[in-house]
Amino acid sequence: MHQFRWRGGRLLGSLIALVAASLLFQCARNKGVSFQLVPLSEQYRGAVSSGVLRWACAPEKQQIQVYFAQKSLPFWPEIVRQREGSFCHILYEPSLPGFQAAAEDEPVNSIYFNIDALAFFAGRRESIGDSLDVAATILAHSPRALDVILALNALPSEELFRNAVQRLIPASAPHRIQAHPASLAQAQAPWMQDFLKPGHQRGEPRILVTRRAFEGTSAHAEKLDPVLDSFRPPLFHRSQLSWEGGDLQFVRHPAARDKVVMFYGTSMKTYWAESLTRHELEYILRLEFGADEAVYLGDVTPHVDYLMSLLPNRATALVAKPVCGDLRVARAAVDLLLEHHAPAPPQELQQLSALIPRQGFLAQPPPELDQALAQAFHASREWRPARDPAAEQRIRSFVEEHCPGDPGACLAPQRLPHLLTEHTKLLREWVEIGARIRLAQLLNERMLELVESQTRDCSDLMAKADAAAQQLSRMGFHLVRIPWLPPSARKRLEWAGISYANAARVDETLFVPAFGLEPLEKEWFAQLRHELPEGYRLVAVPARFLLLENGGLHCAMAVVRRLGDRSGETAPAAAR
Repeated sequence: MHQFRWRGGRLLGSLIALVAASLLFQCARNKGVSFQLVPLSEQYRGAVSSGVLRWACAPEKQQIQVYFAQKSLPFWPEIVRQREGSFCHILYEPSLPGFQAAAEDEPVNSIYFNIDALAFFAGRRESIGDSLDVAATILAHSPRALDVILALNALPSEELFRNAVQRLIPASAPHRIQAHPASLAQAQAPWMQDFLKPGHQRGEPRILVTRRAFEGTSAHAEKLDPVLDSFRPPLFHRSQLSWEGGDLQFVRHPAARDKVVMFYGTSMKTYWAESLTRHELEYILRLEFGADEAVYLGDVTPHVDYLMSLLPNRATALVAKPVCGDLRVARAAVDLLLEHHAPAPPQELQQLSALIPRQGFLAQPPPELDQALAQAFHASREWRPARDPAAEQRIRSFVEEHCPGDPGACLAPQRLPHLLTEHTKLLREWVEIGARIRLAQLLNERMLELVESQTRDCSDLMAKADAAAQQLSRMGFHLVRIPWLPPSARKRLEWAGISYANAARVDETLFVPAFGLEPLEKEWFAQLRHELPEGYRLVAVPARFLLLENGGLHCAMAVVRRLGDRSGETAPAAAR
């Protein structure tokens, strides 16, 4: 025992000496290099893990370069800047070393959707173009069977889940569908593309999960944290950073197939730190997602997937083209509102309708049109959808009996089995009335915004979109321009408009979002079918609610892809 203690003491002494020597070596190795924390956003707290964003600073650039080489991190001389008398380079070590986001070239293996559980289990029959309708349409028209994961905030039983699946898609579609219990799958934030970024780590499938989900406002984060927490290792890995996956797209370079290119915007920089430069942001993103090259496509649409969709197997890029001053669009928007409020549309809407012809272009609106539009905007706050008094009374009676003073309690997940078995029709009516109200709240204002945008010039947006298109063309992509109906300039930060480029693809079937602006969409989709590469099939997917809520098809899907072959790869990610 004494000898054991003595030997243990010698071992402990050796370890202490080894640690001390290591620390001395580290100090010598890092001599002259100091570190400064990047000041993080005060508004978006928790968007970045503490201490992971730093600047490495030294009196000479060479000292930083040596340090980065020892850390096996890429060094970009051009992004070194001076801070407080020192040269500084952004320092970041990726959340999942060796992770590489899947390129859109790779075949689809599985798809995650975040859907409204109440509508799913109740068998909602009315289409509003939300993620539930999108999932149903894509799965019904997919060219082959897929693994499908539905994120749900309620899972009453396996039997009820299977019954709902049978209603969702035809029995002939052999998809393998399973539920992912998410403790709070918000129907108002179905953007799986923003939350998850699938890829691979040294040949093993991995899915990176955003640290927090803000969707533009700090208030969203608390509500959506339980959703993110439900995605756990080993398949899922939480990022040190918050990002929105719709602002990040990955594809193999058409002229260098061994390189993965990241197309990105700057939506996440607001969440992290405004003190970062765009090139520092790019450096961090390339390290985090394993991209070999990067192309900046921000400052046009809120997210990159609103600007473009890629058909990489044919080196084709669908690029949004702003449509402005087209009175056919304004007319279609007003006609949609008239139909929505039939048989007795509001007087202000009728007055506006009388001033808009069915065709032509308008660069400057006449004063009477501006006045009518302003009156319609003001009155639209009181416009209500058609009501079903009998159904509303049945719901009120049920609430008074089962959850007086708290209607939401009646729809709690633990009550769902009882509602589905004993009050199926009532639950369906309740869900459908709620869907109409949600849709109407957005439709009135957004369609009036669309009318306004078509009476204004948007040459600045056109120039930016054209510049992005030319950048893709120079890379070797064949361009197909596809309409984007932008919002009015004064609302551009609140709504992204209607982008038909926010599409999805399974093999050579292209799914494009449909809003219901007829006959224009019929004309646009026919033209798109004509311009697609030979062998492609186009399927229009009802997506009205998603488009009204700043989304689309690409936003509503997190696609897991099979690992492709990158033979010949030699350049490390983020190397210059």
